[in-house]
Amino acid sequence: MADLNAMAVQVRAQLAAWRGYGRHVRARLSRARHVLVSAALVLAGLAGALGGGALIGRWCLGLVLLAESAGAVWAGLNRDDGQPLPRRGERTIADVAEEYRRLP
Repeated sequence: MADLNAMAVQVRAQLAAWRGYGRHVRARLSRARHVLVSAALVLAGLAGALGGGALIGRWCLGLVLLAESAGAVWAGLNRDDGQPLPRRGERTIADVAEEYRRLP
């Protein structure tokens, strides 16, 4: 026979852990909401384009996939973080290792 009191304690402990993790996730999502909204809009746009291409026909679906892939490559290659290009000899391997060692 199972010990129901012990199971109830385990269930309450698991629920408390999930609540704590939920608070952590909500705080993290509130800080990065603009990134999530952007990602959701991009995914919705991709799904809409694929759905529209599939409604027209298989050949159109292929064209949509090619166009979306080309757009993703273009966007990936043209990203700019605003930092100037690194010059030769500016940072040594030791500088880079020290920088990454200090990351949390």
